[in-house]
Amino acid sequence: MSTIDLKSGSRLKLNSCLDLTVFEEIYPLNVLTGRALFKVRDNKTKLYYALKTYDLICNDSSEIENEILSLNGNDLGGVAPRCRAFSIDGNRGMLLMDWMEGKTLAQNYPFPPEDFYDFRERVRVLQSLCFAVDKVHSKKIFHRDLKPENIILPTK
Repeated sequence: MSTIDLKSGSRLKLNSCLDLTVFEEIYPLNVLTGRALFKVRDNKTKLYYALKTYDLICNDSSEIENEILSLNGNDLGGVAPRCRAFSIDGNRGMLLMDWMEGKTLAQNYPFPPEDFYDFRERVRVLQSLCFAVDKVHSKKIFHRDLKPENIILPTK
């Protein structure tokens, strides 16, 4: 497996026109999936993006490209990020996506409900999540790893 060695403050060029700085490691390289996720900032525009890196020994680049086409080719109403660039450098694929600001479902609700009102709020969140998943599924897009750590709830 190739090493993906990006740390906070690292700079990299993507597609020879994007100059990015790693702002934060969101999740480190998973040796089973060969994937990692970083929050990066474009040094020209100062905009934040998500940079998903793939070890191409573990991941097929054509599947990644199909994922990009699915996300960008459908109007998902803001429930999924747009993919902005994809680059291959040796055995590493790098996918630049819109940064979705917010906390994960797991971060928002780390403990069981405290009372009836907390429970009712969680049911509302779950209903919204079900509507979003239904919208994505209606476009024949399936996530394959839907879990509280992968669901971003927008900040209010």
